[in-house]
Formats: sequence, structure tokens, C-alpha cells
Amino acid sequence: MLNESAHSRIKNPLSIQQIISMIVILSLEIQQLIMLNNDHNHSHEIAHFFLVFWLTACSMVLLFIIYRVLQEATEIKWGTDNLLIHKKWIAAKDIDSILVDGYFIPMIGIKPKGKRIVPDYLCFRFVEDKDTAMEQLNIWAEANGIRIIYKKFVKWM
Repeated sequence: MLNESAHSRIKNPLSIQQIISMIVILSLEIQQLIMLNNDHNHSHEIAHFFLVFWLTACSMVLLFIIYRVLQEATEIKWGTDNLLIHKKWIAAKDIDSILVDGYFIPMIGIKPKGKRIVPDYLCFRFVEDKDTAMEQLNIWAEANGIRIIYKKFVKWM
């Protein structure tokens, strides 16, 4: 049976794939910018402006991803018919399913009803005692009639 005051430590998921892909995109953009600057025969002002804008936007996204990964751990608390995640309550009746991606360091996503993509604030990984935390999550989901699906899922950054 699930303890009413049960809680676990959670962090934002490691986004290694996103970080690596953003670094690759940034390096390709920098290479394009260098090639444009070295071409003195043609004027590429619009392309230059677009590349600088895109380079800035991608850099901001990369910094945001790194910031989220480095944020301190928070708690998830299991109530009778609700969850407290990152200081936000979500009712069991508003949850469509719980998605689990991965095995060794699983990323958990809580998909709200009527949504196709898991919001970033409902995506997390357990920090301490992962097996016990997953067991508590399974018990809570079963008690509230929520499906747990083990597959890759789409989430916002």
C-alpha cells in the first residue's frame, strides 16, 4: 500500500541527445558564417543576418537545456488522487497516461488528457532509490487507474 506522505527526489531529464544535436547545429552554423564572411565576391547580407539570428536562437535554446539539466532536485509527492511535481499539483483525473523511456536512467513523462506531447514540467527522472520510486509510481498509477506505457515519447525541450 502507498504511504500518503510518500515522496521521491526528482530532476529534469538528461537531454544528451538534444545537447549534442544543438552543438552540431551550432558548429555547422558557425562554419557557414565563416564561409559567408570569406566570400568577398558576393554580398550576402540577408543570409548573414539570418545566420546570426539563427545562431543566437540556437545558443539560447542550448543554454536553456543546460540550465534545466543543472537545476536542483525537487520532489514528487503522491497523494490519494493527485501528484505534486515541481511544486505543481496535477489531479489523477487529468492524467491520460504515464510514459517511461529508458531502462537504466528512465525518463518519466506524465501526459495530460487531451495533449499529444508531454509538457516539460511533467517530465523528470528519479534521483535517489530509483527502484523504490518506480514501484511507488506503479502503485499510485494502478490505484488511480492510469496506464503506464514503456516507450519513447515526445516532450517539449
